[in-house]
Amino acid sequence: MKTKVLEKAHKFPEFQLDKDKLFKATKFKHLEYLYTVPVFGFESPEDYWEKASSKPYIMAIKKPTLLINAKDDTFLSKECYPFDEAHNSDFFHLEAPNYGGHVGFINSFKASENTWLEERIARFIKENIGITIS
Repeated sequence: MKTKVLEKAHKFPEFQLDKDKLFKATKFKHLEYLYTVPVFGFESPEDYWEKASSKPYIMAIKKPTLLINAKDDTFLSKECYPFDEAHNSDFFHLEAPNYGGHVGFINSFKASENTWLEERIARFIKENIGITIS
């Protein structure tokens, strides 16, 4: 992540990145404070997390929607997972496999066999919308 922040700072030199603080950062929250907060105009990492969250809008979903988010996603705390919202909605479905990381879902080291996510999405569309994707 530090490398990504450095790349962004290089692309946008008008952003005055405190590289000493970046190299000393030990938590994701530190990176949010150094980059996300000032670049996008938030007051704090918590302000960003609250305002950028889609969770408050989930119950307004009125079309079949699937969210797949692995339980071992290192970016999210347990409070981020909308289990209650999924339980209380006819349209919003949450699938939280134990593994997958942050959008990983790798089920094979061979790219041609690594199709779990695509197959799961196609099955959801067929079962909930009635369209078969081949």
